[in-house]
This record gives sequence, C-alpha cells and structure tokens, in this order.
Amino acid sequence: MQRTWHVKMMVLFWAFVGGAVLLPLLPFRVPRICLFEYFLGIPCPVCGIRSSIAALLHGNWHRSLLFNEMGPFVLAVCVVLAVYFTVAVVTKKCFGLAEEVRWFKWINGVTFGLLSLRWCYKLLNY
Repeated sequence: MQRTWHVKMMVLFWAFVGGAVLLPLLPFRVPRICLFEYFLGIPCPVCGIRSSIAALLHGNWHRSLLFNEMGPFVLAVCVVLAVYFTVAVVTKKCFGLAEEVRWFKWINGVTFGLLSLRWCYKLLNY
C-alpha cells in the first residue's frame, strides 16, 4: 500500500511540474478555465498558479510574480515532494505511511493557508 502511495504521489507531482514546463511550448493555446471566476466573477485562490510556475521555469521571475505571487512557493513545495517520493520509490526507504500522511497534510495546510491569505488580500484590493 505504501509503495502504491509513493508511486501515485511521485507521478502527480512530476506531472504538475512537467505540465507547467510543457504547456507554454504547445503549438496551440490552452484555454483558461476557472469555474469559480466564471460563476462568481472573482478569481479563485489558485488562479494564475500554472502560468506563474511556467514563467518561473522559463526564467521570467517578474512575470511569474505578476501571475500569482505564490507560484514560486507552490513550485518549491511540488519539487521537494516530487524528489522525496522519487527517492522513496527508488530506494524503498522512507518514513512510515502514517507519518508521511501527517506531514503531507501539514504541508498542504500551510500551502493552502498561504494561498487563502493571498486571496483574501487580493479580494480586499480588487
């Protein structure tokens, strides 16, 4: 069970980072779809994250921060988790599943908490 968890998480985080790198290189434009913004008329907490990470990975820090200031932080979290799960899959050495899930929930809580704080700040200045 733990190995399956590691493989799934490894694929998820590398797909997220790889998608951010590859999407701007596609020969067509991927439509921006945010149902939150479509129905409520205000951007969601994660609007611009993908574009921010793509700009960052292509070396444009300024543009990255314009899309979403949390992009570099989210990218760092994804890369750290992708590397951790890759090492866990390759070496088969890791913490216990309960400890990993607890850390994973803590990291997600901090990330989404920061995204929510940024979102509230943006809404107050919208």
